[in-house]
Amino acid sequence: MNRPVSSIDSWTRRGGMFGGGLILLGGCLPLLKHSMLAGSSVWVWPWALLTQAESMKLIAATATYSTGQNYAPFVFIPLITALLALFIVNTKPLIFRTVGSFVLGTLFLLVMLTGLVAEGEIFGLDFVPPTSGAGLVIMVGVLALATIAACNHLRKRFPTRKFPRVATGVAGGLLTLMSGLSLLAGLPAWSVWSVRLLNVAIIAYGVLAVRMAFMNKPGDGYTRAASLVARGIAVSAPMACLIAQLAVKDPFSNFVIAGGGGFANVFFSIAKCSALYMGGAFLLAFGLAGSMILLLSPEKTQKQKKGVKA
Repeated sequence: MNRPVSSIDSWTRRGGMFGGGLILLGGCLPLLKHSMLAGSSVWVWPWALLTQAESMKLIAATATYSTGQNYAPFVFIPLITALLALFIVNTKPLIFRTVGSFVLGTLFLLVMLTGLVAEGEIFGLDFVPPTSGAGLVIMVGVLALATIAACNHLRKRFPTRKFPRVATGVAGGLLTLMSGLSLLAGLPAWSVWSVRLLNVAIIAYGVLAVRMAFMNKPGDGYTRAASLVARGIAVSAPMACLIAQLAVKDPFSNFVIAGGGGFANVFFSIAKCSALYMGGAFLLAFGLAGSMILLLSPEKTQKQKKGVKA
């Protein structure tokens, strides 16, 4: 049974506010960088990246990163995106909100993963894409994950519709292939057990999606399992990356890339990076799911909307 428009309205608003809130949090969080010159760590707040470093300690803490880069877009784009997201989730009509959230989340991730690659080096994480091409590959993976999650939600509402079924199968196959290939990655951080387990969970999610694509009407057990696996991936991904980054023993990676290699340094980099990227992914996923719901049931939606107003 389909939810009334009032429920879809509140559901998309909560999702958009959560995604926008995560991006705002990520944009405001500081980084903790180790100054090899001073032998101590320094807080690098977002506004410190807008001007020339005022102290030798801050210069030393950021010198091993993309020196000479213009960090203004890196600082302002998350803040502007968050404010736009919080504005869009309170707009009417509902289709504008859902499509707007999807477009905003997609553009934000594309800019962060492909346009601001050099500036992203300041995170000091082996999981941040080193090139625009690598960022585009990650973007395709995020889109596949979001499509499976959105279509799983759709199949609970419209179990007999063909489009969610086909889209689930295509996205699941693509995700399984990409995650399987990532298991072959030889980089130290990608070979740590926590990331291997995360990849296995993503592959399982893709295989489950492909299996559901061959079902005319998947049971509640399958859709519920897919939802649980998706939530598990979202929660465990930052922890898996934190464990893997701390496990890297290479001195160059620890001190030049990771800004000192200590737990606190890596923790704040993971927290800031995860909040930004996951916030964009939530905007994308909720916007995609909401848009599909409205597009697949326009006549019922309009009738229900009139009933709500009455």
